[in-house]
Amino acid sequence: MSYSFTPKAGLLSMIASCLLRVKYRVYNIVGMPLMEAKSIKMTILKLVERVTYTCATHLFTNSYGLREYIKENLTKREIDIIYNGSINGVDIDYFKDSFSKLKKRRLEITWVLNNGPNGHLVWLFGGERRLVTED
Repeated sequence: MSYSFTPKAGLLSMIASCLLRVKYRVYNIVGMPLMEAKSIKMTILKLVERVTYTCATHLFTNSYGLREYIKENLTKREIDIIYNGSINGVDIDYFKDSFSKLKKRRLEITWVLNNGPNGHLVWLFGGERRLVTED
């Protein structure tokens, strides 16, 4: 199975997976840089998306609006929505910071004592860090 969700990684992984005849090639569309592009850049980005969609066996997106945009402008293929879309069902109160300053300090001390330099906690980030600016 091959899975990707960014335009460049999607293009490369879907083409490679297609050439290798991977049975399940899933592309998760989470954004459309071409929605803001103009002229030749838009043409190139549309081509990239269409090639990626052609190579993928399954298309997913995270919102109904994005799915409609894609169906109107890029492909007529079936696109599945993940759960109920990107923001439906998220309870923001669940993530609300409700700890007192004392409780936060106790948690910090507990974390340092349990996960200090010799602890077993491992944080791993695999991705790209870049500054996004407007053109």
